[in-house]
Amino acid sequence: MAHITIRGKHLYLLGVYRPPGVNIQSSLDILSNILEHIQAHNKLFIMTGDINIDRLKPNHPDHIMLDNELATQNIRRLPLPPTRITPDTSTSIDCICTNIPEHDLSATILQTGLSDHTAQMCSVYCSKHYTNTQTLRRQMGRRNLDQLKSLLSIKN
Repeated sequence: MAHITIRGKHLYLLGVYRPPGVNIQSSLDILSNILEHIQAHNKLFIMTGDINIDRLKPNHPDHIMLDNELATQNIRRLPLPPTRITPDTSTSIDCICTNIPEHDLSATILQTGLSDHTAQMCSVYCSKHYTNTQTLRRQMGRRNLDQLKSLLSIKN
């Protein structure tokens, strides 16, 4: 897990891998413990990786269990096209899950050739806050100092 602070906001990044065939409930219990530990429900959070739950099968019990667990922390799984394509299958078993509003991020996949999966890329838009500061300075050149001395001598 990575924790990044940008302009006072805390962003947590979690990379996951759930091997095929591993019990879904035990995996979700571990995930739940992590999310509760960092209190993901009130922080900016992104989870990405290979979860081996096909998003293209929305009625599958594993998919429903994952979505329900994420929802308890106000997190949703973003839609991705197929992320593992073989001659026989096309599945979306990799994920990007977040609680960041959709207008503040974009998600896509990349063909890297490094694996039989695509890479997932998530970009978070951080708006720049410009502070318009004004500074008032007195020019203390020779002429200004002489004028100040002259004005002060008149006051006495």
